[in-house]
Amino acid sequence: MESEITGSDRTAGGTRTVRDPRQGLTLIELGIVMLLMAILASFAVPRLLMVTGVQLRTSARRLADTLQLTSAMATNTSRPYVVQYDLDKGRYCTTAARFDAGSGKWVAQFTDPSIKVVDTDTLTKTKCFTLKDGVYFRQIEPLRGSGEKQEKGTLSHWYSPRGITDPMIIWLGDKQGRFYTLILNRYGGRVEVRKGKWTFKEYYEDLFE
Repeated sequence: MESEITGSDRTAGGTRTVRDPRQGLTLIELGIVMLLMAILASFAVPRLLMVTGVQLRTSARRLADTLQLTSAMATNTSRPYVVQYDLDKGRYCTTAARFDAGSGKWVAQFTDPSIKVVDTDTLTKTKCFTLKDGVYFRQIEPLRGSGEKQEKGTLSHWYSPRGITDPMIIWLGDKQGRFYTLILNRYGGRVEVRKGKWTFKEYYEDLFE
């Protein structure tokens, strides 16, 4: 009767050692695994950065298109429109203002778009948009003064029935420290999108160089 052999396997040429599967990886095997992980990471990280860069650019273009459309709607309907930014949630909403006969003023009321509200005035329906994942409002600065810079909370600005609005600069950024700047011009609803962080001073100096 052949005796039991532990940790080895008999062959025609002798004895072949078999490692206990309960043992851990050797230093060489561990090094190979770490090398493979490093190689995979070298391909994955640049692709991830490229994806977030595309999301940042897409968010900037989408916001610019929404603002230009809002200005056009104000002109076409001859009524003010309002854009409200929620810097904390990365969201912005638009709605048309309605005339309040009691106060004699135009007022805007934003509602939760998830709640259905019966309203015959379809223009005053709130429309909201959210920035892409990994993209954030970093700062909004109206031209009225440096003290108006805002980095959190909510902020609203109006488009008049002629499409005129207060000039503003909006910074969008991501966690990698990349930025896109949106420059809102006062007339015509024009919104310029520039890569990087731009201030009003840098923008006007660049225009008149």
